[in-house]
Amino acid sequence: MQIGQMILIAVYVIAPILAVGRAVVRWKRGRAAMAALVSPVAMGIVLGVGLNAVYALLAGGRMRLGQVFLTSYLLMSIVLILRAFNLTMEIGLRTLLNVSPLRPQTFGLMFRAGAATLMRVTMLIILGLPFIMASIMTFRPKIALTDDPQQQLGYPYRPVTFVTSDHVPISGWWIPGDKPAKDTVIVCHGLGANKSNQLTLAAHFLPAGYNVLIFDFRAHGESGGQFSSFGDLERNDVLAAVHWLRENKPEQSQRIFGVGTSMGAAALIAAAGDETDDARAIDAIAVYGTYDSLYELTADVASNNFLLPMEWLVMRVALPLASLNAGTHLSKFAPEKFLEHIAPRPIVFIHGKKDLVIHFARGQSLYDQASQPKYHLWLDEGDHNAIINDPTTGKVVAEFFRTAQSVL
Repeated sequence: MQIGQMILIAVYVIAPILAVGRAVVRWKRGRAAMAALVSPVAMGIVLGVGLNAVYALLAGGRMRLGQVFLTSYLLMSIVLILRAFNLTMEIGLRTLLNVSPLRPQTFGLMFRAGAATLMRVTMLIILGLPFIMASIMTFRPKIALTDDPQQQLGYPYRPVTFVTSDHVPISGWWIPGDKPAKDTVIVCHGLGANKSNQLTLAAHFLPAGYNVLIFDFRAHGESGGQFSSFGDLERNDVLAAVHWLRENKPEQSQRIFGVGTSMGAAALIAAAGDETDDARAIDAIAVYGTYDSLYELTADVASNNFLLPMEWLVMRVALPLASLNAGTHLSKFAPEKFLEHIAPRPIVFIHGKKDLVIHFARGQSLYDQASQPKYHLWLDEGDHNAIINDPTTGKVVAEFFRTAQSVL
């Protein structure tokens, strides 16, 4: 899958270069070839700026020029790839059905021409639309952060960096607690968030006597990478954070706890359920609003937001294409598979019953499959984001870590 990702990224990079080269070669024949580039370039820039603006607004940061360029380039490349696919389909179908505009117009010829057009449009919908969805699902424009723990919480901090086992640089903040602390909480943010806008989680633990290490997942904030895998490869980011603590802060991290939200919670479960020394160093975890299986979550989203033909395309075409972009088999990623390796360490599940992003049933299923010791906190009025900012919930988790003990 990683080889497929590399090939796809190469196509993204090369497509605009080939289009410009083709236009330059054909320049002497007239300006139409160069003019044909105006539409994909303009579309890429407009959509790239718009997508970065939306991310900046939602994540509470500001746009970065380099990220605007990368996003615009990707979107322009997607438009060019779809245009080339459409042209190839048109030529192939016209040849296959023996359709030529130079031949006398007969009923049979018009019927075949109509059939060729219908088949081409159908193939564009079946492959083109899911291709766009898969690219936008996995590619993450990264924004510039506008505050830090000192500004937001009044706590001094130290920027830290570490590298994952698959060579992705990760950016984090080390935040000492109110008093000299021997335990550290690793905070794992959700999809589309960053270490800045989810400092609210750290605010629950610092005054309770814990140190905090909070970091940007790959393809988020100030970390490396551009493609998200919804928690699958992000488990490497969590394990790299644990490794950094064990190497650099052993006295302040005699016990290591993890708290994660949404995608970050899925990555945390997968990391804690790994079979490495770093994974086993995680003493207890708390997970907010996460899911049991990415395939089942995608099925929920597809069935609730699309009609049957589009639902089928999401599951059978968009998800495999998203896997190609992410460089891993997304349909096979299921946090539930890692639960058996977390026991006998304790885990607490927190989920809002009014969560419209990850339905409560996904969290309930995850809890049901976990082994003891396990706990849950189901919030009757909680939605996906409200449970993260709930101060009572934060105090409950801090107390859970204080009393957390393995059953062995």
